[in-house]
Amino acid sequence: MENKTKFNWKLPFYGAAGFAFGSIVLIAITLFLEGVMGGYTTGAIALVSFAAWGAIGGASLGIGLFGFENKIKILYLTFAGMVGLPLGFASAVFLSGYLQGGGPHNIFPQIAVGFAFWLAIAGMFIGLGMKNMRYTIYLLFAGAVIGIILGVITGGVGISGGTGTAAGKGMPWFVHFIISGIIIGFSYGLVIAHATRKSADEDKDPKKWLFVVAVVAGLAVVLIINIFFPPEITEVGSGSYGKIITTNSFYVNMQYLPHAGFHPYTYIEYEKDGRMFEYIFYDQSMWLSLEWIKQNTEDDSIFLNWWDYGHHIRGYTNRDSIIYAPSADILRTTARQTWNPKSGDFSPHDRVIDAGYALLTSNSNETLRIMDKYNANYIYVQYSDLGKSWAIYEAVKDDVGGKLTFDASNSWQPQVTNEEIDEIQETIKDKDERNKLMNELYRKKQFEMLENTTLERALNKKEIEGLELVYFDKTSVIYKRI
Repeated sequence: MENKTKFNWKLPFYGAAGFAFGSIVLIAITLFLEGVMGGYTTGAIALVSFAAWGAIGGASLGIGLFGFENKIKILYLTFAGMVGLPLGFASAVFLSGYLQGGGPHNIFPQIAVGFAFWLAIAGMFIGLGMKNMRYTIYLLFAGAVIGIILGVITGGVGISGGTGTAAGKGMPWFVHFIISGIIIGFSYGLVIAHATRKSADEDKDPKKWLFVVAVVAGLAVVLIINIFFPPEITEVGSGSYGKIITTNSFYVNMQYLPHAGFHPYTYIEYEKDGRMFEYIFYDQSMWLSLEWIKQNTEDDSIFLNWWDYGHHIRGYTNRDSIIYAPSADILRTTARQTWNPKSGDFSPHDRVIDAGYALLTSNSNETLRIMDKYNANYIYVQYSDLGKSWAIYEAVKDDVGGKLTFDASNSWQPQVTNEEIDEIQETIKDKDERNKLMNELYRKKQFEMLENTTLERALNKKEIEGLELVYFDKTSVIYKRI
């Protein structure tokens, strides 16, 4: 009969505190390394910061379990957390790429499974650090359950700057990490406290340990194969010079983790003027407009557009763009505030100012003047530019803000009144219909903020002096200089 020990109530709180503090260290390391390294090695940054997170969390569980009396066992748990958390996370990034299914917006299964895999592996390593088979299995399954719960929460509320049904509008990513740390640490601590109520004798049955060895060995083989022999890279579209590629590669997904999220990474790769360029391909629905450009415009055409789409136009259609990269001065307005050298050099700042001003001005003659300055004969805009209009404004306001009627200096969010929100919520009972009307209301307000600008007139397919509407679809609009 096994001996019972007193339930260690302090252990879950030690775990919660340790993993919460570890998440703060993760945030600090991430921000520091991105500043030092320019954000170019995001996979390495992720692994280093997760290792620190896991080490602190594992150490806190060891202190809660053994006090400071058994430093060797605390060291075991520290090392277990340091290896388990980043290895589990890297495995989740790799695995979830193969679960894309319905596309990048169908993220609930991907995130839930990815998180489950991540925390199951992390829990398993903590169990291994305790040198007990029963604890290992408990923590493996507990980690999977915790991961599913966190995955559902993450997919539901979204993370600002990350993925989710409210991507860019949800919980700030640093808050998400801290809350996740509390939940993970408390849950692991609770499971260990329950498990240690029984005899803490080491389980040395080789048949049981064979299961764990097989899991670890299989995981190692999969990761090694995927890193050194990446899975197939699928060319899903090709242009005059370049091609659009989708890959599930663990290595590529870790390199571009902030952009790829939990689904395969899609990018355009092309050669121009003897140099190779590579850039993330945000929206695959752009293919329709790019195909139209390739088939219906002159080979020497030059496009006025915001820099986000420059690589797609250059690489897929072999046409040119006034700008295809931000300037160093406006890097702060980009999502990651970093730039990958594979995407080329920064654009000259005066070109960025001209392009932004041409889109936001309410004077079509100014738009035409800038197009003529760069010999541009087409304008390319997307409906996603509605949301980016504040970033364009932030980029150009210091230079030409006084010339614009559009002003996002006080708030880039559309000003929707409580009365307008209440009217929809009180009169529409169906949740989906209510959300649809709310989105339409915000879209209407965004257009009102941009009223009479070249961008607004183009997106609404209005008449613009000196320009002719030649193409539009659900995502893109193209005007030609006449």
